[in-house]
Amino acid sequence: MKVKNIVLITGLAYALVFAISIIGNGLYLEKVLDKGNWLLTYQNILEFPLVFRIGISSWFLVIICDVIVAWGIYILFRSTNKELALLSAWMRIIFASIYAIGFLQLFELSILIHDNVYIDSFSQSQLVTQTMLSMKHYDSYVNLSFLFFGIHIGLLAYLILQSKLISKSIGYALIIACIGYLINSFGSFLSKDFANNQYWFVALVAIPAIVSELSLTIFLIVKNKKISLQLQSANTKN
Repeated sequence: MKVKNIVLITGLAYALVFAISIIGNGLYLEKVLDKGNWLLTYQNILEFPLVFRIGISSWFLVIICDVIVAWGIYILFRSTNKELALLSAWMRIIFASIYAIGFLQLFELSILIHDNVYIDSFSQSQLVTQTMLSMKHYDSYVNLSFLFFGIHIGLLAYLILQSKLISKSIGYALIIACIGYLINSFGSFLSKDFANNQYWFVALVAIPAIVSELSLTIFLIVKNKKISLQLQSANTKN
């Protein structure tokens, strides 16, 4: 496959990560999930099963796109440092795998709540308790996955700073995002109050990630031809 196409595919896959995750969360999952109000969450899942499952399914599409991005990043930066490019790609794949396990918790919860066998066997309070447990397991998997994603972002930042393919300002922005991901993951495991504070997540993860990763996405798409020419030149010298 041509280098130009690989760069473009990587950028488009990254763009889909943003687009699908925003749609999946904003239009579907956030309309069902109400963390802290487990009874309402249970009732929403019971009442809007299709909305809930579409939200979950959208994230599995995001995970597929993440694996494509991991492949593209390895191809782009293997001439810079093959070992670190491979490690960075694997960190993103591990992240995607753990993230998928987290969403499987929600998928299994949907099956549990809508299965007549369980409905007849358990009381509503027991099903609400199961909803709480599944959501907490989901949160734990997501926080763990962000640890590996933070490492991936840090390695990616280093590769960008070592290469001449992408603006170094994006590399520095990714370092900030990396620190945010790591603080959020460890903070969530060490402190219950930290884990339940959405302000910290927005400040440490959401804003730095959107700024840095969206900048990288746009750069890959807009500077597609320039990056491919630089890669071809580097491969010729090697």
